[in-house]
Amino acid sequence: MSRKVKTGKVRLQTTDGRTAIINNASPMQIYFQHVHENDANANAATIYRVMVSRGVVHVAFAFKCENSSYFLCVENSEVKLRKSEELPAEKKFFFKLELERETAKYVVSVAQPGCYLITEDSLLTIGTNKSPPSSRLFRL
Repeated sequence: MSRKVKTGKVRLQTTDGRTAIINNASPMQIYFQHVHENDANANAATIYRVMVSRGVVHVAFAFKCENSSYFLCVENSEVKLRKSEELPAEKKFFFKLELERETAKYVVSVAQPGCYLITEDSLLTIGTNKSPPSSRLFRL
């Protein structure tokens, strides 16, 4: 079965306007800070929208760092960045967007459905549906 894939550029942002940035340390992490619109440090992500079935779309996020692509994934209930130049097929790289408001969404792991992307101490990490709603909402 072929997958219909659409791509676009987005900035993964918190509802208070902080933008996702990749640190280049080991291990690589994503943190959030306030940046100017044209700031080179504000990593625009490529968002891949994959039609899974009628009305069901999964998304994947790829960030560029030093001319390489790093895909966001959830492994063992942790957020990771994995280097890949092509869209991986494994579920751990895909997320569902749950609409909370027209401008804000919850981002939930497809591989681990109870795992939500959240911000904690300005870092991107994993939480549950019991995490404070404000830490789970993102603008795309």
